[in-house]
Amino acid sequence: MIKKIAILILLISFGGQAQHSLSGELTQTAKADWLILYKVEGGSQSFVANTTITDKHFSFKLKKEATSGIYRLFFQMDKQKHLDFIYNNEDIVLSFDPNNPLGTVIFQKSKENNLFKKYTENIAVFQSKLDSIQMAYFQTSDAQITTKLRKDYAIKLKVINDIQQQFETMSKTMLTYHFIKASKRYNAALPFKKPEQYLTAIKKHFFDAVDFNNASLLKSTLITDRIVDYIFYVNISADNAMQERLYKNSVAEVFKRVSNKKLRKELTYYLIKRFSAQENKALTLFMFDEYFNKLPKEDQDLGFKEATFSKLKIMLNAKAPNITWQDFSGNHSLYALADAKYYLVLFWSATCSHCLHEVPLLYAYLKDKKDIKVIAVGLESNPNPWNMEISKYPNFIHVYGKNKWQNKFSRAYDIHATPTYIILDAHKRIVAKPYGEADVKKFFDKLKM
Repeated sequence: MIKKIAILILLISFGGQAQHSLSGELTQTAKADWLILYKVEGGSQSFVANTTITDKHFSFKLKKEATSGIYRLFFQMDKQKHLDFIYNNEDIVLSFDPNNPLGTVIFQKSKENNLFKKYTENIAVFQSKLDSIQMAYFQTSDAQITTKLRKDYAIKLKVINDIQQQFETMSKTMLTYHFIKASKRYNAALPFKKPEQYLTAIKKHFFDAVDFNNASLLKSTLITDRIVDYIFYVNISADNAMQERLYKNSVAEVFKRVSNKKLRKELTYYLIKRFSAQENKALTLFMFDEYFNKLPKEDQDLGFKEATFSKLKIMLNAKAPNITWQDFSGNHSLYALADAKYYLVLFWSATCSHCLHEVPLLYAYLKDKKDIKVIAVGLESNPNPWNMEISKYPNFIHVYGKNKWQNKFSRAYDIHATPTYIILDAHKRIVAKPYGEADVKKFFDKLKM
């Protein structure tokens, strides 16, 4: 008997350390011929493995020590397309369309992912119906219709609560249980008559189901995703001043709930990046003053802070950094120019194929527009072929940007690609950052210049 028990223990131990696989099929051809697998850890991700796609099929062998959690499959890095899934010591077989991964994924094999997928699909159907009843309730004052809507609301609400309880019970011993429980949405017992009452209740109860100290949630993207929804999609206003107040209040409300040191750091960096990308200088500075500067010293990346503050200088409505140059007539500067309504700062290179395509088109478009002056900064490793190329554009002011990306003007404007276009008004304030030559034309065409 003792020998049998020892063998059983050995088998259980071996099974717990078994190697598992992730394999699947792309239902449509992908632009890439490889896939990269990451392990998600809150707001960060760590590389696990990569593999090639052969005849739309792929396969990964996961190491025995691979830990449970959320994993991310990347397949179009340029568009940041990826698919997140749950791994909990089981083989996973799936298929999806790389152009619409979330909407097309099918798990041929995976208890964890299949259960979570069925949960989200079932809940979504009845939540949509409940939301439709709530919208109709806002819009009616008819007593008979109101009574019917209340009855329908109660029926749909019971179905939602039953689905939630059913799936929580089914997943009780699984990793997906934590995500199912935390995904529960707040629904009032009765529909609200006024939209503002409804929104107030949603905000108040938005995080009721989220345990901010749950280890499984902290290692996933769920908490971060819920926080992002709360700050950027629940607390919204068309009024700029009100929106700024809502942002500050919602950020403060979130940080009241977050005690985990790692999550506070990740949220701080994420929100700074998000507000900076929105060109929101006030909220970016707010995040530094109220949260970044209060992080432990070892968590304050001063390089990140310096880079972000450099970007603040070139946000919309900021005064553009000055550009100076010399020619046969003496010293000149952008700030000293005063003969145009708009100034277009163009960062380009005579060795950049995109530049050589777009700049001639831009020159032809602007040739007769006297109220627009172009300052073309050539980011070059050496003066040739720049010296020859600029002779084609005599109406531009040409500035030689020695040392390319390390040039002081390139660094001042945070330039990482050519061509880059920045439009200034007469006061040298940044008013637009067009993506390409076509967008430059659209900007000025709207002004009828």
